[in-house]
Amino acid sequence: MMGMHKDIQKKLHQEVQEVLGDETDDQLEITQDHLKQMPYLKMCTMELFRIFSTAPITTRIVEEVFELKNSMSSFR
Repeated sequence: MMGMHKDIQKKLHQEVQEVLGDETDDQLEITQDHLKQMPYLKMCTMELFRIFSTAPITTRIVEEVFELKNSMSSFR
């Protein structure tokens, strides 16, 4: 998804670089404090969860007319 939006990818990369610096250590542990300093990362993550839901979706189609008790309308 980020590959389709180079401007967003660049902005996110800048934010990560600002927080983590030029650390190239493969053993660098990203902590909760690091993540709290990256609001744009959180926004991007939340938007991806909105678009690509992590929860399964169950859809149902009513195949026959039915009436709800104490209701004034029928549904199909």
